[in-house]
Amino acid sequence: MSIIKPFRGGNLQTMTDKTKVYIETSIPSFYYEDRQDAAAIARREWTQQWWDNQRHHYQLVSSQAVWDELNEGNYPKQANCLAFIKKTAFLNHGARDKHYCTNLFTA
Repeated sequence: MSIIKPFRGGNLQTMTDKTKVYIETSIPSFYYEDRQDAAAIARREWTQQWWDNQRHHYQLVSSQAVWDELNEGNYPKQANCLAFIKKTAFLNHGARDKHYCTNLFTA
């Protein structure tokens, strides 16, 4: 849904861009966390609550590097983590995305 927002000068500006959030490996890993210590349970619950209730407010992006890291080795929650990250848009290594990542990691 587009939001039309007036700005200085009386012109109209279409606001369709949501804030981008980069989804790295810890998000699917925490979402499917199965350890039962208090810290692991808390991380799993916080991650699941944010993902289930807040993600729609953002434009979620990830990358091939995240996919590759989740795909390494063999671990019980691997299929779930890969299916999870597959739902996000991947950055395409273009100049705009490189600028975005540079800003993200230097902020």
